[in-house]
Amino acid sequence: MKKLFALLLCCLMVMPLALADEMEETPVLSMEELEMYKENLWAQAMAGEIILEKDQNGQNVAITTVGDLTITGDAPEADTYVRNARLSVHQPGPRGLMIGDSLDMIFQVYPNDNPALVGNYYEATLCIWGEEPEVMLGYALRNGQRITEVTYAVYNWQADGIVKSGITFHLDQGYIQQINVFTAPELMTQEEVLADINDSAAVQEDDEYFAYPVSENGAALDPFCREDLVFSGMDFYALTPDKAITALGNAQVDEWNQDTDGTWLRLMQWDGITLIAKYDTEKKFSSVYSLTITNEEVEGPRGLRTGDYIDMVLFRFRHSEGSAVENGVILYGDGENAPFGKITYGTDTDTLVYTEKLDQGSVMLYLTFNNDILQEIQLFNN
Repeated sequence: MKKLFALLLCCLMVMPLALADEMEETPVLSMEELEMYKENLWAQAMAGEIILEKDQNGQNVAITTVGDLTITGDAPEADTYVRNARLSVHQPGPRGLMIGDSLDMIFQVYPNDNPALVGNYYEATLCIWGEEPEVMLGYALRNGQRITEVTYAVYNWQADGIVKSGITFHLDQGYIQQINVFTAPELMTQEEVLADINDSAAVQEDDEYFAYPVSENGAALDPFCREDLVFSGMDFYALTPDKAITALGNAQVDEWNQDTDGTWLRLMQWDGITLIAKYDTEKKFSSVYSLTITNEEVEGPRGLRTGDYIDMVLFRFRHSEGSAVENGVILYGDGENAPFGKITYGTDTDTLVYTEKLDQGSVMLYLTFNNDILQEIQLFNN
């Protein structure tokens, strides 16, 4: 948390430069580049200690300082061919990326023609490039807003068949956890390659889901706004108990409690979702007071889910326009009157609060974190 707090203070003083427009077009990945990288990687490995082991498929794996390398042959030689490489934590991959680098850094050095990651809930096509004798596909696998893999695959036509090689980045919460450089063990047919291309093209035409932008440059992001109230089949601005039932099904708990002034509160609960609605003295619906989400499979505003890391949440909304205050930072606005964003730090529990003016009153998004992990998403009508 101290690291994130320091980063926020730096953002307040020095705004990041917008480099994307100034960068040259990112070159496509080629088989030649991958093979050259693996040759150099093996030369580095040969300079240190090598331990040979067998994997579950009976293939030789060289355990080295640069990573675990699946090789051909029974003994390490200068001309040994590296088929697959799972890189060590300190070993730069092709184009210099390393474990711990961010998703954004991948897209700075590898091509991405789909910056919003438009696709479906589980996959997005990044690019389709080239034609025989070499085609490159880029795609991302995800679970909602959480990107789990980014792969760039190269298909190279040769005399006896088509060779598939590439690089896969495994990610968790926006950061690289593992890098694999690979060459498929079997040659592919024209029909198999065409099927891969058609699959990527089909996802490319899908527009049911997209990724919200995440940036350390707070000025590049929108503040919490009216559009953020639409999520998981509901619109919190216009939500009623009946509409909640339409989106979520019948409530597992549905209780009525009368207040001292004769008005009623209705508490409805689903798995990890709680809604509190206000009714008048005659049990006529008035408004939704709050909606609370703790179910990790349910998305809130901007695709937030419990279990998200605090920086992945913070860098999804406007920030770095306010100032440091006691036990926290004002992200934008004055920290008291809507609209504003503010983070407050505690010993183990931190809170992020965003507010927005509506036609009538205002709405608050209240996020609770424990040890930097989002535990609860709450929305309140004021």
